[in-house]
Amino acid sequence: MNNIENAENRLRSDSHSSAQAPFSNSYILEYSLTNEYSLVKKHPTPGVYAIPSHHSCTVWNGLFFVRVGPYQGAGLRFVIHIPASFPDGPAPRIFFTPVVFHPLVDATSGEFDLSRGFPNWRRNHNHVYQLLRFLRQSFYRIDTGDASPNPHAAELYANDLELFKDKVTRSVDACRDTLFENHVATEPHYPQLSQWNAALHGEARARIMRRDVPELQYNAQVSGLSWVRPGQLQLFSLQ
Repeated sequence: MNNIENAENRLRSDSHSSAQAPFSNSYILEYSLTNEYSLVKKHPTPGVYAIPSHHSCTVWNGLFFVRVGPYQGAGLRFVIHIPASFPDGPAPRIFFTPVVFHPLVDATSGEFDLSRGFPNWRRNHNHVYQLLRFLRQSFYRIDTGDASPNPHAAELYANDLELFKDKVTRSVDACRDTLFENHVATEPHYPQLSQWNAALHGEARARIMRRDVPELQYNAQVSGLSWVRPGQLQLFSLQ
């Protein structure tokens, strides 16, 4: 995908530009985020996708497709804000845009409560891909617990499941109305979706349904990659 390649280039470019000031806070931040994005690709979360913004590597745009449960069929957009102190705490923050009705999502700001999964952010132990896994799990196994950021949703889930499902359906429909909005002009790395077009997508769908997709060929022997360029503190350079 071009967006993914552009995001990687953006992260590497940021790291190269900071090489003139080695070991500065920005250098550590950009190096850490390059590694985080690699981990997100290495440990994919089913149905959850995130990509760094074109404008800032500390802002990531995300999409979450829910496959089962009360939110089944939902397509939810979210934004990850990563603090300048990363990889140290505090933890990154996740906001749903638009806001989705959920016990762990603030009804006003759309912020998703990560504190239950990450009460204390630990450097080199906690990672962004783990946030994405916790996010997914929270929509499949709903935990109301104590001090929910959306107490109304938590109360309905515990005491009136039918009304809870009704509100979820309305919320999911509202999110679906904005799912195909185009923001690529202002954010080139915005995950863009298009409506079903039989002429454009029909053949690909048919091949998938027939399982007639050529297997990808992988070469296990990789060479020519280096962590640094000799004599410099320039990361991820090609030799």
